[in-house]
Amino acid sequence: MAPQLESAYLELDEMFQTLKNISQAPTGNKEAFEKALISLNEQFQKILTRIEEQLQSLTSEDQHDDWIKLTVMKCSLIYEEGKIHLSAEKFTEAKEEMKKSLAVLIGVEADPFVCYLHMRIVNHLGFILSKLEDFGTAKIFLERILVIDVPENVVSFTTEELFAIGGINNEDSKSKMHNIYISNLQMLSWVYSKLGLETDSAKMQHIILEKEMEFEDCDPVDWAMRCTRVASLYLVRKDFVASRYYLSAATSALDRVEGRLDDHPDIGRAQAELARGWIYYGLKLFDVSRCEDINQMCLKIFDDPEPLVSQDSAIFSSEEPALDEAIQFRNSEVIVANVPAKPIQRIVEARHLFQHTQVWLKRARVYYTLRDHPYIYVNCVLDLSELYRFLAFYEPDLEAQYIVHKKRANALETLSTVLKEVRPQCYVAVSVDLLRELAEVQIELLGINLKKMYKLQNIAKESPESVKKRIENIYQIHSKLENVGKFLPHEIDEESHTKLSNVNDVLSQGDAIPGLGEGQVN
Repeated sequence: MAPQLESAYLELDEMFQTLKNISQAPTGNKEAFEKALISLNEQFQKILTRIEEQLQSLTSEDQHDDWIKLTVMKCSLIYEEGKIHLSAEKFTEAKEEMKKSLAVLIGVEADPFVCYLHMRIVNHLGFILSKLEDFGTAKIFLERILVIDVPENVVSFTTEELFAIGGINNEDSKSKMHNIYISNLQMLSWVYSKLGLETDSAKMQHIILEKEMEFEDCDPVDWAMRCTRVASLYLVRKDFVASRYYLSAATSALDRVEGRLDDHPDIGRAQAELARGWIYYGLKLFDVSRCEDINQMCLKIFDDPEPLVSQDSAIFSSEEPALDEAIQFRNSEVIVANVPAKPIQRIVEARHLFQHTQVWLKRARVYYTLRDHPYIYVNCVLDLSELYRFLAFYEPDLEAQYIVHKKRANALETLSTVLKEVRPQCYVAVSVDLLRELAEVQIELLGINLKKMYKLQNIAKESPESVKKRIENIYQIHSKLENVGKFLPHEIDEESHTKLSNVNDVLSQGDAIPGLGEGQVN
């Protein structure tokens, strides 16, 4: 190094120390703070002027290392100015300083000595633009990092280390570079989501997962939790094939951890989050399938010659769509779960999906206990109730429907009893939901019993004892319905009460009950 440059670096170090002292000087009032800010800006300009003088005496070809270092010093100083504006919440001024600092690095972004600083500036600029709700510009700047080849021998440093005389402490540079790069990708995915580009956001999350997997210090449990969250993005879009793949990838990762008997502090929480992901998957697939079936039933009522095509008709095909190769992990073995990924069409598929989801419900309740997580525990029981309701919809036999709804009622009644005794405050918070669910179950059971009685009317001759027994049964059903009605927030209107009271007379006369027939219970 030339003696002239050595003296220049010493001078810059002294000037930076002066700048640091000014910034750390106590400011007791507003007037003192304003004076310190003016002195700080003047010192910034002095250092920048001195760096510019040295740059003019160098060429990037002949003295590349010194030219790069002085360029990075200039950029880092402007970057620090932008951070001062950001701390004062002057977002517009901070944005301009960050843009100015990036302009200094044009053409050398991939240099090992420059790359880390460039990523830090982009990270701050993306945050500032998001605060200003300029997501379009944030997208442009953040996307530029995707085309940069990150070097292996990247150098990480602070501005103070850069100006100090002596070597830079380059420990953990690879880890720091990885973290800042992943942070930028996360921000880009969030910006895509704010712009309504959900597909691009999900793809960016996949890139993040692959980058995390390639990193030597990757935490498999944290990776599995991230994977579970990505599955939910596809589930919202009703892409069940992709969602199943990501949930299966998370399951495979956690199975490997448990297989090695690794003692990880977050393994229980990761398993619980994965369980909730599979529960949501099963309920969502059941809901989509049921809506399509109901739509087809409605069309048959009016005998439409040409069924209307819904906006989601693409997912209702007889075969599962193929998994996109772009979202498959290249360096990880994924065992895809044997569970449907297309709308349910047969009772066999419904039972298989029910059993799969019920297994994960049991796993979720291992972690979300009534003592530690009472509200989530209640939600698990309500999810089980919803699962029973979906299964009953696909059961073709009335007796099977009755058994399923009876199990549903037992689960809800048990939960209600336990909450009253163990968690009375929790019971008060969820009592309305529980009563609503219980009322719905009683109505479903009433409907099934009425259908059974309607079937009996097809018999030509009935004994008086049979008629009497049916009258007693319908009276018991009517009494249960009245008891349920007492817990509802509104009373049964007088007209409906009169109609219910006349049911016994209708049955005793042997007339068919209008509106009842065979079919699936909704």
